[in-house]
Amino acid sequence: LYTTLTEFSCPHRALALQVMKRLAGDADAEQRNKAEKIAARSAEALLSLEKFNNMQVVEFEAELCNIYEKSPWVARATATARPFASVVALADAMAAAVNSSEEEVKLKLLDAYPDIPAKAAPTEDVTGDLPEEWVHAGLAHCTEEEAKHLTALSKAYREKFGWPCIVAIRSASKSSILASFERRLKNDACAERAESLNQVHKIAYMRLLDKVKHAPTGFLTCHVLDTTRGCPAAGMRLTLRRLDETS
Repeated sequence: LYTTLTEFSCPHRALALQVMKRLAGDADAEQRNKAEKIAARSAEALLSLEKFNNMQVVEFEAELCNIYEKSPWVARATATARPFASVVALADAMAAAVNSSEEEVKLKLLDAYPDIPAKAAPTEDVTGDLPEEWVHAGLAHCTEEEAKHLTALSKAYREKFGWPCIVAIRSASKSSILASFERRLKNDACAERAESLNQVHKIAYMRLLDKVKHAPTGFLTCHVLDTTRGCPAAGMRLTLRRLDETS
């Protein structure tokens, strides 16, 4: 089983990842302090939602042009829906712009995402976010066998559906990515298009959290994945415990 925190009330995912390590008991006080300082510096670079609400459309589009891979039209279409009360509202508006677009436009968007590489090697044809996302998923450390398997699955998927297999890999692992490929290859085109768009929206939301400063209040969600099947684990009982500041 693989557990991941996908949303947390903090200004940058670096701190959320450190919290996950803390819950697992593998981070000491020095590591926590270092992560908190990194998160604080990252937060200073984020722009406030108010600033995004008051930008010129051209500036708004430029700042959010790659929230959806190489698709600045999504940001441009969303600009007219301002002001937004929260990052979630902004994410929902961007997702709505995609969902209401023509089918041909949706397919072009899906095809804008590159194939997931077996060795996480950056190329000239990807946005700045993708190499980091690939490395975070552990793709830089694929064995030769894993690399060959991933390449074969990727080729089979594109041949069947006509677009790359898109996975929100920032919150995934090598094993869950491979399992997801295998499971999704069994889908029909209609079901897989819907799943691909769902993954695209997840990626967009994670990217927004790296761009927009959001409120210091929020919620935590815990997703448990069955990595042997590449799907949410079912029938598990979870217990959540509150940690005080000294824990």
